[in-house]
Amino acid sequence: MTEEERKAYFEEIKEERGSILEELVEEGIISEEEAEKIQEILKK
Repeated sequence: MTEEERKAYFEEIKEERGSILEELVEEGIISEEEAEKIQEILKK
């Protein structure tokens, strides 16, 4: 895997992670506040 491919892969993962959290909020599984806290933790 080249450096460019690796960067593209991790960008894609970031986008998917956001959409997964959005789905959980929409389904009422977690609150918007919980989703925001999870995103903060995952950014570290």
